[in-house]
Amino acid sequence: MSGSLSPAINGASRLSRAVQYYWSAMVRRTILTSVVSLILSMGIIFSSQAEKKELTEQDILNLLGEREYVELWTACEPVGLNIASLSDDARGIGLKKEDIEIAIRSRLRAAHIFDEKNLFSYPYVHVRVVGLAFSINFQFTQLKRIFDSTVSKNYNLALKRLLDEYFVGYVTTWQTGVLGTHGDDADYILSSIYKLTDRFIDEYLRVNAPACK
Repeated sequence: MSGSLSPAINGASRLSRAVQYYWSAMVRRTILTSVVSLILSMGIIFSSQAEKKELTEQDILNLLGEREYVELWTACEPVGLNIASLSDDARGIGLKKEDIEIAIRSRLRAAHIFDEKNLFSYPYVHVRVVGLAFSINFQFTQLKRIFDSTVSKNYNLALKRLLDEYFVGYVTTWQTGVLGTHGDDADYILSSIYKLTDRFIDEYLRVNAPACK
């Protein structure tokens, strides 16, 4: 009788050990998965916190370099627009100030960097037409402290602090342009304005990329 029960007991014992091994493996796997998930979650949190760290003005200056910081950095602030009045020669070939405004404004809006109420930083565009010749001066103008420390470093420190506090003015910080002949074709001048506007937008977004998110 005892001999016939021995195989059954041994089988039950092996089954019990197999079940224990299975559950032990499952528990280890569950714990490992939880630990890995926790580590990944902590990594995501730390990464997110690092990404949310605000850059200081000095960080931006170090990243861009002094020239580009002074020329185009605005923390991705949308810009205004100012178009100079046209001459009789310009109007004589059918060029209109309104057409120039639309050409530039539509591109700035498409790039999400236009604010018609911004009077402190804006492209100033002056189109001159004299006979068959034309020129376009495309400037980026900003209201700045005239003796900004990133622009002028050679002034007496006490005097510079006084000027920084009280003297501000509009400064052309970046510009581009073109000179050529138009052949009585106003659209040719507009096409040049499109290209200059695209050049400005490309440079503006590149320099302000750390803030344009």
